[in-house]
Amino acid sequence: WTNSITTLEGNCSGFSDTISGIQYYEYAIGTTSGGTNVVAWTNNQLETSFFRDDLTLQSGTTYYISVRATDLVNNTSTVATSDGITVDQFSPTVSEPIDGSLTEDIDWQQDNTILMAAWQGNDTREIEFYEFSFGTTPGDSTTVPWTSVSTNTDVTVGGLSLINGTTYYVNVRAYDIAGNRSDIAVSDGITIDYEPPSIGIVYDGSSQDIWLSNSSGTASANWFGFIDSLSGIVRYEFALGSSSGSDDIIEWTDNSMDSSVINYTGLSLQHAASYYFSVRSNDLVGNVSAVASSDGFVIDIYPGPPTFVSMTFDTTELLALTENRVIDIILSEPSVSMEYELSSIIPVTHASVLNNDSIQINLTAPYASLDTLSFSISNLTDMVGLDSSYSFTIYTKTHADYNNDGLVNVTDLTTFATAWTSGDFNMELGPVIGDVPHLIPTPDNVFDLRDIMSFARMWHWSNNTPVLMLANFNQFGPEIAISQSGKILEINMPVGAVSGQILINYDQNRLEFENSSDRIVNDEIQLKSHFQELGNLLIEKSYLVEKENKQISIETRALDKEDSFISIQYIFLDRYKNTVAQGFVSQKVIAVPDKFALHQNYPNPFNPVTTMQYDLPEETHVDLIIYDILGREVKTLVNQTERAGYKSIRWNGQNNAGKQVSAGMYFYKLETAGFVKVNKMLLLK
Repeated sequence: WTNSITTLEGNCSGFSDTISGIQYYEYAIGTTSGGTNVVAWTNNQLETSFFRDDLTLQSGTTYYISVRATDLVNNTSTVATSDGITVDQFSPTVSEPIDGSLTEDIDWQQDNTILMAAWQGNDTREIEFYEFSFGTTPGDSTTVPWTSVSTNTDVTVGGLSLINGTTYYVNVRAYDIAGNRSDIAVSDGITIDYEPPSIGIVYDGSSQDIWLSNSSGTASANWFGFIDSLSGIVRYEFALGSSSGSDDIIEWTDNSMDSSVINYTGLSLQHAASYYFSVRSNDLVGNVSAVASSDGFVIDIYPGPPTFVSMTFDTTELLALTENRVIDIILSEPSVSMEYELSSIIPVTHASVLNNDSIQINLTAPYASLDTLSFSISNLTDMVGLDSSYSFTIYTKTHADYNNDGLVNVTDLTTFATAWTSGDFNMELGPVIGDVPHLIPTPDNVFDLRDIMSFARMWHWSNNTPVLMLANFNQFGPEIAISQSGKILEINMPVGAVSGQILINYDQNRLEFENSSDRIVNDEIQLKSHFQELGNLLIEKSYLVEKENKQISIETRALDKEDSFISIQYIFLDRYKNTVAQGFVSQKVIAVPDKFALHQNYPNPFNPVTTMQYDLPEETHVDLIIYDILGREVKTLVNQTERAGYKSIRWNGQNNAGKQVSAGMYFYKLETAGFVKVNKMLLLK
């Protein structure tokens, strides 16, 4: 056999001539015995061997070498022919090996001293031998080097020191009698797992850990946290004993993969005795974890510790800031002691007393706005020594938030304005002490500037956020009238409204709003919250006295010469907090310059048309007239009253009579109330 299709070698012996002697040898190669169809008779001199590397042989074909000898007188011997050599270029194949067993593929193994594998091979001729290796990556031979096993198709290697958590692969290759070698076949690997699962936590009870049970005939437990990161947990076992880790009550019981045992029945547990659940886990390869035990539970066949039956204060209620309150708590049974604590952001005057089967808590006003009163009653102990702990929270109202919606907004502003007008001192806000939002009111039955300032401080705290959006409501009521005079934008409040809220969204790259401070006087309150970087301006205004005309005024400043648009969401309320008007409007804001100006015309020189621009910071009468070099009037471009803004006008080179003027120097003059300016320009022909 040979696996080469280009080379062939041969040798001969035993030829002899006793008289004249052998002169030379010849050889030939053919596909039949004695044939010469591959290599014709070739003189090989007296060499008895040859090597050819220039052949083109076919796999699966048998080739025969023929030799003859010629003596000195040219006598030629008979032909001697070989028994043939067959070309075989078909490599053997090996099936994917199985590892961990000689009969089935196993993915996990507990033993760290032995590796086993089995496989099957195939070849068109005959497999001469197999080689195997073991390694930690496919094709690797670092664990067991390549080793021949003759024609055996399985192997067992012992005496190893395998690493936990490491996957080992068997690699197998086959050689046939022609010297062809198969591709390396690699198993899917087997992972060593000889460490037991780590233990978890065992709870007495069906869910949360309990220390007390009122049942002497049943018991429950649950557990979690058992981990096996390799082959994985396949089974839990549990036991119950009178000491930690023991199984004198329930012997070790298979629980499959369930991580709880609920209401195990048929028990006879003793009152006041302690019992412990124990759990252990088994992984896929048979490793058993250590035992984890619960912290135990006690049997109590009588009712448990004292509980709250009822309380005279609903914790969903907000505590009014100026009212004393008494809280009575009814208990489920007489109690002998307790530990009581009240914590709050701002200190509160309070007292408590335990009266057999009830608790009384007395709170003394005033309280801080938006405070959190956290009550803790711990070690509430009954007459047999069982104790419990309870806590609850009471929240105080937000100062100036009359409707308790968590916001101090236009609705509350309307309530305050109405109370001011009617003299309703139940709505009084000042004077106050402390810092926002935790103001402490001490009403004095007088509405004055201190009440207004209290409201303003809480309003700014409530609206100090860049996320300013009114509710998504439908259009309602009359359309609001908006006008612009110079830089001032006037928003007229509708008839019947005493308060209003507007939210303006604008392009902060094109427009600014000036004078964003509050306005607080005896007859009106105007509050502003401005987030310029986001283009949001919130304004709320209320009138404390009746006026015929009510406006919200805003001073604008354009950052370029272009008009821009703003969106205004609005809501206006009457004294009863009914909605008078609400909706959304888009408003054009005319860009208004800071001062009068006349700019150079462009183009200049020109022929025949040019453009002149001028700035008007206010509404005024405007004269824009063109004169020739002798001061004679040529053309009146503007002679009228114009609104403030950036203006532009074109001149086509014609005079007042409509005739084209001649080339030369001209002057154009802008004149308004208090402003005059002249520029020159050149007309070319």
